[in-house]
Amino acid sequence: FCHISHWFLLCMHPFILYLFYLLNQYFFVKLFFYFLFTLFYQSYIIEANLMTQVLYQLQHLRIRKDSLIMELITAIEIRQMNKERIRRALQQQEKCIKADIAKTTELSMATCSTALNEMLKSGEILKVDQTGFSIGRPADVFTYNPEYMHVLALCTTIRNGQNFVEYVIADALGHIIYREKEPIENVTMELLDALITSVRIQDPQIQAVGLGIPGQVRDGFIEQCDIPSLQQVDFAKVIHEKHGIQVIVENDMNVITYSLYGKISNHNGDFATLF
Repeated sequence: FCHISHWFLLCMHPFILYLFYLLNQYFFVKLFFYFLFTLFYQSYIIEANLMTQVLYQLQHLRIRKDSLIMELITAIEIRQMNKERIRRALQQQEKCIKADIAKTTELSMATCSTALNEMLKSGEILKVDQTGFSIGRPADVFTYNPEYMHVLALCTTIRNGQNFVEYVIADALGHIIYREKEPIENVTMELLDALITSVRIQDPQIQAVGLGIPGQVRDGFIEQCDIPSLQQVDFAKVIHEKHGIQVIVENDMNVITYSLYGKISNHNGDFATLF
């Protein structure tokens, strides 16, 4: 039995060696792929972490950029609102000093100084005098420049079946410089555009145009109008793109009401008028 067993082992020896060889080869191959997988997996984890950090930074920068843009827009809007408050204060008074402007507008002296310097530089306001105090530095006296810009206001009306176009030119303080009223057979966009072009050639100071129409307007677009040729016309867009000036289109009754409201200096509470 021992002899047979020994013979069997001798005969199977090459097969056993080959089997161990395969097992060893498989082990090394498995080990090789294990290390290869570990290497690539670690590289993937590192790259994934880097990509996550990069995306986070980009998102953070994008949020920060949007935040800065919003802050910039807000700052510009606030500056414009401050200027508008100062503008109204100067337009209501013939002359005033910075302290009076700050008191009327409820703005700080520093804010008023910044806005007034910018308005002086653009020519919107003028420094006309200095107050004479016995002690301390004299204060500058400011006034609004009426020739800073002119405004053209147009109004289309129908009276006794006849179309009319009335227009006035006013300075920056609302003082009427010129007034004209013309009967027209048919009021069209082309006619109003030609009228604006002609008037602006005669008065290059015109920087804004206002139009009152008997109809409904939305953001400068005439939706409904008693004058059929002006219906569905984007008047504000056409005039602004051609002339590069500010354009306001409004219902004529709203314009009249607002004008009457503005002329009442001591109005308190609600306001109504019949005409």
